[in-house]
Amino acid sequence: MVDDEVFNIFAVQGLMRVLGLDQRVKIDVCYNGEQSVNFIRKAIEEDDVDRYSLILTDCSMPFMDGYEASNIIRRLLRQAKGKELEIVAITGHVEPDYLKKATENGINQVFPKPMPILELGKILCNLKFIDEIPTNLLRRDTE
Repeated sequence: MVDDEVFNIFAVQGLMRVLGLDQRVKIDVCYNGEQSVNFIRKAIEEDDVDRYSLILTDCSMPFMDGYEASNIIRRLLRQAKGKELEIVAITGHVEPDYLKKATENGINQVFPKPMPILELGKILCNLKFIDEIPTNLLRRDTE
């Protein structure tokens, strides 16, 4: 998780708990894009490119924004055995120009803040972090 606002990190972690994310999953937290790039570099140096399969990132942050970090991370992983991972932006910028910029920099999906819990649930299911979205959340969404 990458966000310069601690509240946003706590909010997404809370959504993950509600979704039943297995507590054995380690979540690394970064407060800017530069830190996230350094985490990926460290994983590559330790020959552990499979350490990460999902990055949830803000786009507007100090030092290095989520766009630049995503671009660098994609390049680093391609050079290190062609590893792919899912990069999801959770941002206040969902205007067409920003969506285009996200795509151009290797971000797979973009969601507005706050991120809808069902969308996060779908991502976590697709990546096999959770088996299913809790039925009480599915019922609430259809009401």
